[in-house]
This record gives sequence, structure tokens and C-alpha cells, in this order.
Amino acid sequence: MLEFIRKLFTKEDVEVVLPKEVIPFSELLAWIEKHTSQTNKTVSDQATPLLEKLDDILFAVQENIKKLEHTALRNKNISSRELEIMKGNRGSYVLKTRLFLTPISSFSEKEKKTYDDMKEFVQKYTEQLQPYHDTTLKPYAVLQHFFANEAYAIAKNIKEIDEVIRQLKGLLQKQSVESITSLKQQMQALQVKYEEGKKLHKEKKELQEEHVRLVELEKQNMEKWKKTGEADGYKKYLTLVAKAKECEKKCVTHVDSLKQLFSILDKAIRKYGKLFPEKEAFLNSYLENPFEALRNDAVNTSSEMSAQTYAITTTLQSVKEQLLTDALDMKDDKKEKTLQELHMLTQEFFETFLKEQNQCETEKKQYDVLCSSDFANQQYKEAEYMYTTYKEKAAAVEKECVKTEEKMQALAISDACQRLQEDVVTCTKRDIEIVFEGEE
Repeated sequence: MLEFIRKLFTKEDVEVVLPKEVIPFSELLAWIEKHTSQTNKTVSDQATPLLEKLDDILFAVQENIKKLEHTALRNKNISSRELEIMKGNRGSYVLKTRLFLTPISSFSEKEKKTYDDMKEFVQKYTEQLQPYHDTTLKPYAVLQHFFANEAYAIAKNIKEIDEVIRQLKGLLQKQSVESITSLKQQMQALQVKYEEGKKLHKEKKELQEEHVRLVELEKQNMEKWKKTGEADGYKKYLTLVAKAKECEKKCVTHVDSLKQLFSILDKAIRKYGKLFPEKEAFLNSYLENPFEALRNDAVNTSSEMSAQTYAITTTLQSVKEQLLTDALDMKDDKKEKTLQELHMLTQEFFETFLKEQNQCETEKKQYDVLCSSDFANQQYKEAEYMYTTYKEKAAAVEKECVKTEEKMQALAISDACQRLQEDVVTCTKRDIEIVFEGEE
């Protein structure tokens, strides 16, 4: 049964071997003019009877599908399992057949069908035919046991459609006004693509050459950068940088030590500020940034009498007095720790702290000046800049080269040439190979 169905839908093609001619693209138009008739007919007029027949068959197959859907079983004495199998395969066969017929119906419903429409339709039909056969063989075989006549009627209609389209395909493969026009249009489109392809090929070649040049410069400057980094002068510069960082770390640690001291006094100072609101803003500046507040305090003090102490010193002394009278209401252990810290924070302590910090910052600035003016470092940075610049330029050119290659691929010149070549062979019945300039 399956073998019968396969024979129903297949037809052997006869292979014709023709001598091949190599035709330069620049000579193709003249070759076509020479090997095609000047009295060609149009396909549209010749195809009309076939298209009308296709309409009739489509109507018939749709009616036969409806019959298959609604025909009752002749044999009522079947099991529920058999009934389930029948329904499943009938539904599958009907659905797949309707899906297969949809594009055919869409083509048939077009009021005006051009040569290109018919050519595209035949191609798509040919692509869809075998998958349809493969997916409906089993449902069709099952339906032969339940609805042999109805299923065969549909299969016969499909075979008739196939025959009409085979005839239409044969008609399209003959010389015609439309086929010659189509060949010329394809040639014009291919010529545009070919010229664009040559332009892109030239651009790609130039980009590749530029990329090679930039990569070489990148390598040269990388070597130069490496040598400057290994030179004694640059090693001395790195020593200066290390000392500058060490000074910076020392300055930060020194400032942090003052922050730590005031963090211990935080609770006492805030309680004191509540008792003496006029001092609250001043004390809060010390709690937020004690080093900055101390520097401002020192500036304000230096502008007055030299014997006057920092304002923070007298204020902390007042905090200490309030703490000793228990006016700040603090627990004994916290009170004792706070008194120890307050005892340390004297005028001499603050003066010594600022002096040490200034010395540390001065030393740091000296190293910074030496580092910023170091000639070895300037050479190193210049070599690094040149290496990075050429590396970035090489990467950018490589990216452009990839984009150009993508544009060339998108033109699909080879595919367009192959389609044109196949259509020329079909139209003229001569086996040819189209080559472009420099490819013969």
C-alpha cells in the first residue's frame, strides 16, 4: 500500500547532459541575445488554461476533504481503541492537507499572476511537496482501512495538482518574453552587486594592509614600553613612588589616630553640647572631621595672640570638669576611659600632632614633585601611550575589516550568480558556467 502511494506522488526525472560553455559575465547579454528566439511568446497567456484547471482541482479537493471529515463509518462494530486511532489519523491527515493547500489557494486567489509570481510559487511548492508526503503517508495508510474511497479521492486530487504544477514548471522553463526579461533583470542586479563587491573587496584589502602595519607598530612600541619599564631610571622612579605612597599611608594613619581619639570622646562631647548649646556646632565639627577642625582652630588661634591656646583645648578642659562633677551622667567605666583620653589632649599634644602631620605632608609633596618631573617616567608613559594608541587603532581597523567582510557576504554574489546561471541553462537549454573578469 505504501509503495503504491509513493508511486502515486513521484515521477522520475530524466537527466540531460549538455556540453558546458564558459561565458564571461561581460559577454553574457550578447550570448543570451544570440541563443534566444526573437519571436518568443508570453508565459501568462499559455499558463491560463493550467491556472484555470488548478482552480477547479482546488475546489474539488476542498469538497473531498469535507466529505472525509463528515463521512460516517460503514462498519459500526469497531472497538473504542480503533475508533480513537481513526479519529486521530483522520484529523492529522485533514489538518496537514489543508496546511499544504493553503499557499496553493493563496496563489490561486491572486487576480494577476506574473512570471515571477509563478516561478516563486512553483519553487515553494516543490520544496513543500516531499515533507507533505512524508508526514501524511502513515495517516493515509490508516484511513485506507476506514475511508478508502474518500482518502483516495483526496490523494487523486493532490496528484492532479502536482501534474498541473509540473506542466506549469515546464512552461516556465521554456523561452518566453518574461524569462528573457527576468534574465536581464537578474543580470542588472548582479552587475550592481558585483561592482559593490569589487569596491568592498578593495576596501577590505586596504584595511588588511593597514591592520598589518598597525600591528607591527603595536609590537615595536610594546617592546619599547617593556624596555623603558626595565631601565634603571624607571626602577628609581618606582622607588620614589613607593616612598610617596609610604608617606601618604603615614599621613592617613596619623589622621585616623586623631579620629579614633575623638570617637572615644563622642558620647561625652555630645552630652556636653546639650548642656552648652553655644559650643555644640564647634564640637560637632571635631566629631565629624577632627583633623580639619584642628587645622581651622590653629589658623584662628595664630591670627590672635600667640600665647592663646587652641579653642578645643579650653573646651575639652570644660568637658573634663563637667565629667568630674557627674554633670554628663556617664557610667564609671566609660567615664574613666574618657578622662584618660581628655588628659592626653593637651595644647602640646595638638601642636605636636599638627607639626608631625605637616612634616609628613611636606615630605609627601616633595616626593610627588620628584615623581611628576621624572624623565624616565615620562619616557615610560610616552611608550605606553604609543603602544595603547596603535593597539586601539589596530583593533578598530580589524573591526572595520570584519564589517566589510559581512557586507560582502550579505551581497551573496555567488548565490545570485548561481541562480542566474541555472535560469540561463533552463531558458536556453545550454549548460553554461558564468565567470567574472579575472576568473575565467
